[in-house]
Amino acid sequence: MTILQQAGRAGEHLISTVGQISNDLVELAAGAALPAGQVLAYDSALHLYVPYDNASQTAGVAAAVLYAPAPARTEVTRVVVTGRLAEVQGAQLTGLDANARADFGSLFIVVR
Repeated sequence: MTILQQAGRAGEHLISTVGQISNDLVELAAGAALPAGQVLAYDSALHLYVPYDNASQTAGVAAAVLYAPAPARTEVTRVVVTGRLAEVQGAQLTGLDANARADFGSLFIVVR
């Protein structure tokens, strides 16, 4: 018997937000598919959002959470992110670590 597992849905990781003020439309770098709830960083070298990587010199600060799943991309894509004033479920975030959790403090993103 094959077991199917449903991927996270758009916004499923959110507990609460402050309406549209919590969200931004940003440019996401080309790359592999990303799930809703992916922790993102702003890569200052590329001037694009990329998956957060604490070990990276340019993408080592968590800056937002991807709102909806993003398919694999060969070009820069515009996506919605939650970038401030929100409460999120830590268990449903991809790429969350202690440093990202601390970075979110300055954005008023509370991880539960």
